[in-house]
Amino acid sequence: MDYSDDDMIDNESGEENNSDGGGNESYNYNAAVDTIILSEKSYVIIKEEEILKLQRDDIERVSTILFLSQVEAIVLLLHYHWCVSKLEDEWFTDEERIRKTVGILKEPVVDVNGTEVDIQCGICFESYTRKEIARVSCGHPYCKTCWTGYITTKIEDGPGCLRVKCPEPSCYAVVGQDMIDEVTEKKDKDKYYRYFLRSYVEDGKKMKWCPSPGCEYAVEFGESSGYNVACLCSYRFCWNCSEDAHSPVDCETVSKWIFKNQDESENKNWILANSKPCPKCKRPIEKSHGCNHMTCSASCGHRFCWICGKSYSDHYACNNYVEDADHDKRTLLQSEIKRYTHYYVRWAENQSSRLKAMSDLEKFQSVQLKQLSDNQCKPKIDLQFIVDAWLQIIECRRVLKWTYAYGYYLDNLAKRPLFEYLQGEAETGLERLHHCAENELKQFFIKSEDPSDTFNAFRMKLTGLTKVTKTYFDNLVKALENGLADVTKSSEESADFLETQKLYDAYIRFLQPPVMDFSDDDMIDNKSGEENYSYGGGNESDDYNDVVDTIIPSEKSYVILKEEDILKLQRDDIERVSSILSLSQVEVIVLLLHYNWCVSKVEDEWFTDEERIRKAVGLLKEPVVDFNGGEKDKKCRKVNIQCGICFESYTREEIARVSCGHPYCKTCWAGYITTKIEDGPGCLRVKCPEPSCSAAVGKDMIEDVTETKVNEKYSRYILRSYVEDGKKIKWCPSPGCGYAVEFGVNGSSSYDVSCLCSYRFCWNCSEDAHSPVDCDTVSKWIFKNQDESENKNWMLANSKPCPECKRPIEKNDGCNHMTCSAPCGHEFCWICLKAYRRHSGACNRFVVEQAESKRALLQSEIKRYTHYYVRWAENQSSRLKAMRDLEKLQSVQLKELSDNQCTSETQLQFTVDAWLQIIECRRVLKWTYAYGYYLQDLPKRKFFEYLQGEAESGLERLHHCAENELKQFFIKSEDPSDTFNAFRMKLTGLTTVTKTYFENLVKALENGLADVTHNEFPPDNETKSTQEKYEEYQDYEDDFLETQRLYDEALLSGCYYD
Repeated sequence: MDYSDDDMIDNESGEENNSDGGGNESYNYNAAVDTIILSEKSYVIIKEEEILKLQRDDIERVSTILFLSQVEAIVLLLHYHWCVSKLEDEWFTDEERIRKTVGILKEPVVDVNGTEVDIQCGICFESYTRKEIARVSCGHPYCKTCWTGYITTKIEDGPGCLRVKCPEPSCYAVVGQDMIDEVTEKKDKDKYYRYFLRSYVEDGKKMKWCPSPGCEYAVEFGESSGYNVACLCSYRFCWNCSEDAHSPVDCETVSKWIFKNQDESENKNWILANSKPCPKCKRPIEKSHGCNHMTCSASCGHRFCWICGKSYSDHYACNNYVEDADHDKRTLLQSEIKRYTHYYVRWAENQSSRLKAMSDLEKFQSVQLKQLSDNQCKPKIDLQFIVDAWLQIIECRRVLKWTYAYGYYLDNLAKRPLFEYLQGEAETGLERLHHCAENELKQFFIKSEDPSDTFNAFRMKLTGLTKVTKTYFDNLVKALENGLADVTKSSEESADFLETQKLYDAYIRFLQPPVMDFSDDDMIDNKSGEENYSYGGGNESDDYNDVVDTIIPSEKSYVILKEEDILKLQRDDIERVSSILSLSQVEVIVLLLHYNWCVSKVEDEWFTDEERIRKAVGLLKEPVVDFNGGEKDKKCRKVNIQCGICFESYTREEIARVSCGHPYCKTCWAGYITTKIEDGPGCLRVKCPEPSCSAAVGKDMIEDVTETKVNEKYSRYILRSYVEDGKKIKWCPSPGCGYAVEFGVNGSSSYDVSCLCSYRFCWNCSEDAHSPVDCDTVSKWIFKNQDESENKNWMLANSKPCPECKRPIEKNDGCNHMTCSAPCGHEFCWICLKAYRRHSGACNRFVVEQAESKRALLQSEIKRYTHYYVRWAENQSSRLKAMRDLEKLQSVQLKELSDNQCTSETQLQFTVDAWLQIIECRRVLKWTYAYGYYLQDLPKRKFFEYLQGEAESGLERLHHCAENELKQFFIKSEDPSDTFNAFRMKLTGLTTVTKTYFENLVKALENGLADVTHNEFPPDNETKSTQEKYEEYQDYEDDFLETQRLYDEALLSGCYYD
């Protein structure tokens, strides 16, 4: 697995441009980490104050347009779930109906103004003066004490306090915020307004909270078909489904995959096992690294693939799952389980490798970058290529993870070969990149007097691998986004693709002799093939402009929203509806809550039938009970009004009413509303206490009668309602994250969202980011995994036996290139357990074996499920490990590396980039196993497994490099390591290569593996090998062929493993 300088090539000039900056701190490193996350955001991360501003803007707009008070506008907007346009449309269509629906009455039902006598509270039935009585639009008089108790109760009930109605049971007049502000204490008010703020995000359709735990940001999403959001808390998630970012895999696939994984809990128990026996010496091996290239300890030393157990000397890819041809039902079921296990293991392994890569990247950036900078006498900016490589690994792991979910549900046999081809390419590249970033960088952390002579070569190698991996993943992502649409029925194209495949196989054989070390000849330029890197000695003024592109989409179609952003959006909706419908903001809030903050729907229905809407939401134009009387009833105005709850008499000032007019004292109102708020979010739609009354209790009433804490709780419910009831915003699902994500549509099919809390999820299904696998596949996969718990327990175990010596091996690194301890030393793939000498780094294909009996069929299905599940879980495990490794790198090792290599931490960014790439690629690879499990289309499955295998192989190389080779450079020495420059080139190259693999895989999945044709299979196809069937039935579109030929020529020019 070693690179020579000829391995890393420049796509433009053909000249190598690597320079060693020496010790001059003016050395500039301008590397841009262009991952396969969209660079142009189609979303906005919104803080709480911004949400509040948006909320106020909506309220003011509605208030202005509809000529209503802000209290009425709030009622309307709450009713219509902050959908200003809907509120305005419906208001102008039928104002009377909307008023009645939301509970905003024009005239009170009860008029207690006609007398000077004290007024009886409708709750406690005590008499109060008018000042002690509070009322909402209905006019029902209640003393302020009852109002306080009523509203406080509603607030304590939860977000339902946002829609509290008049205490009169028969009244539907809404209690507005003015009432809540007037009668509640500060803590209740704070609670109410917290509900109110969250309602703007949770009830509205345009924002979501970041799902990361503890994150308070919200995300406002724009127009995009990709839902990936990166929150300010660093959490990336899908705005559409709130899962981890999973582009290019759709939310449906992710949802199915996650549902399947949760459903098949037995399988999870098996898949998540951490140890396996070495295939050679049988010693148990625990996979502690992220990559799947395992090496048994001495004296065995057997190198094998962790997943499939095959020796790495003859391991190419174990991503394919070959189905058993048998007619026995039990065998079929076993085969399905085996197929699922195949995808799940790879899905989980890529997630694990991604997390490990993230951990490695963090460690590198925090500790090792400085150490490496010191050792190599280079500024940190010159080491950015390492960070770029890790970033590429992280993103590619993410993509590769979800392609396994995509592959699991890919039923189109014509598309599957193309998908597996792209997936295999991407995975192979990713494994190479991961292995380089994880392992080969280590040597440069050793402190030495002089900078490593090999560091420049390493830099070229790593940079080249990063670029190549990116290309693979770009191709994969494009294919997936296009639905694998390049699959045709042309036999001529099949022949063309076969020729391309032969060339590629020749390249692979040429590329991967058994040695895993890089030489300086690995890095070359694509066009000229001329070496052009220089050792700058002590001069660090040279510009190092390697661009490490990860497979993170470049155009964001979502917005991360903080709480203030959500509040602003909520206010904007309220103000808009208030302005358009000429309603108060209180009434608007009632309307928007009723219509789940859908402004357009509120406006449409309001103008269609205002009377019906008013009645529906409880906004009455005229009170049902009128205590105001006329001029002839001046004496009556002095009479106290009886509260409808406590039956005490109160003055008019002590009675509060909503639009229905039912009088209740403010104390009863407070108790009623407080109880509703304490009950939960149902307080957002609280009605008048009168059982027969449907009048809504607006925010004004809640603010009038409840305490501050209750009011704040109610406001919180309103805020969350804006996100949770609406359709355009979702909370980040990361635990504790307070951000929300507003998703849009910008032409991308990805729902992956990266929250500011660093959590990435799918906005569509709220699962972990799983692009390019769709949400349906992920959902089925997760459900299946949950169901088959025993298999999962086994699959997700962390140790496996060495295929050579059988000693147990724990995988503690992110890449899957395992090396057994001495004396075994066997190198194998952690996932498939094949020897790494014959393993390209990808084992993404699921191969269906032949059997005859029913029991064999059942076993085959179990084996198939296990195949996918193990790989799904292993990638997840590797991703988590990579994340920890990245954290450790950034927090501790980066400085140590900078010191050891005499290089600034900025020049060590390439290690962080590599870990980030590993983490993302593990994520993708993990989900591709879910995709592969459900991929029934045989031709597509072959292509999918090929792509998956390529990506996985590249990822394993990258992960192994970043995880293992970097360690040597952390050793304290007097002079910087002579080999650090070579390692940097190697890791950067692996990062690039892995990113390319995964982009190819993601593109293919997003394209639905459309490049695969639906060919009729000959009757004897069951007797043919997978390779024969693959060669016989696979084909591309002309443009894909041309791209592949050009790419193969570039790779044949260099970037080979020596």
